[in-house]
Amino acid sequence: MNAGVLKRYVGTYKSDALRSEIVVSVFNKKLRFTATGNLRGRFDLKTVGVHTFEAEKVSPKLTLKFESKGDKAIMVSVSVGAQGPFSFNRK
Repeated sequence: MNAGVLKRYVGTYKSDALRSEIVVSVFNKKLRFTATGNLRGRFDLKTVGVHTFEAEKVSPKLTLKFESKGDKAIMVSVSVGAQGPFSFNRK
């Protein structure tokens, strides 16, 4: 996926329920996930489906599924292994 298409997902997302924040950026033509708060870590993401990405080389599996409106993602659902999905809204 090219960097122009990936930009729709770039942004900061927040979950009050998990007290966590996610920053999604583009790094080396891939999405990068950085989380702070109760959910922590930084991972490069690979495309696995339409608006769906997984962290590379991580266990348990970390999956992000974005919901878009127009050309911009407005929410992301995050699943960690069998837990979730947890909703994060774009700030």
